[in-house]
Amino acid sequence: MKSYPWLVLLIILLLMNCSSPQERAIKNPNISANLCPNLGILSERSLNPNSIFQDKNTIWRVSVVTSSGQIKDFNKDFFVFARDIKSQNAYEEFIAFYKEICKSEPPFIKEIKYVQEEEKARKEWDIVNKNSIKSVISFQKTSTNEELKKEAEVLKYQLLDQKVKNHLISKLPFMKKVNDKEVIYTNGESSEYKLHELFRSTVLSKQMQTGKKMPLVLEEKDGRVIWTIENNNSGVILHFREYNGNIVLDKIVQKRGILQSIVAGQAVDFLAMGLFAESTKFPDDEDLDDEFIK
Repeated sequence: MKSYPWLVLLIILLLMNCSSPQERAIKNPNISANLCPNLGILSERSLNPNSIFQDKNTIWRVSVVTSSGQIKDFNKDFFVFARDIKSQNAYEEFIAFYKEICKSEPPFIKEIKYVQEEEKARKEWDIVNKNSIKSVISFQKTSTNEELKKEAEVLKYQLLDQKVKNHLISKLPFMKKVNDKEVIYTNGESSEYKLHELFRSTVLSKQMQTGKKMPLVLEEKDGRVIWTIENNNSGVILHFREYNGNIVLDKIVQKRGILQSIVAGQAVDFLAMGLFAESTKFPDDEDLDDEFIK
């Protein structure tokens, strides 16, 4: 059989030069000096074609020499379509990428859609009446900026809490000195609530269908604050006393018709925890009493 040593040699040379697209791209990276400062808004034709490859997820990537001399590959969109970035994560990733290659921020940063939308949302938030709960809620419902929506929510809750405090003081003057005192359970542990926070749900909510409100039955007697929660002649009566700068839950009396009994042992704090968890909740926006959101 006739042999072809030249053919064998050719095959060996071809195998030696054979490489994956990614390996080829690593051997032919773009140089940062040729990309900056327009990295992100480059024409695809300005990229070395041998530096472009598809990864296993079929995403087009481009190899480049970073400012530290390393060869890395990045999403091709960061080289060409930076202006179209809309999400915060993609924006932050692009800025980090740009700095790694060009050692500065992009000069066209205000042309990026995410930045433009942020500036627009910030201007809309700046003109909102920060003393109007209704205006804050309206912004929160219509804005698409998640960060500013969270900021609006924090402000809304602060305003509502102030409404609760003002309402308590105007209706029950004795509450002025105890509104902001921390509530302590009978076992000495903190509830992590201030006294006025226990009345959020009762003060702020109104039944949307009927317009009815749950009455707040709160009184001061013998130096103690007494809170009665009752429905159909059954319920509980919570007794609080001031001690060491705090408000201590002294006891809970269970009421059924004309019968009353003191809740005993650890059940007192267990019952109080459940009550406080519900009573300190802010009502949903649609259940807020109109009187408090003007």
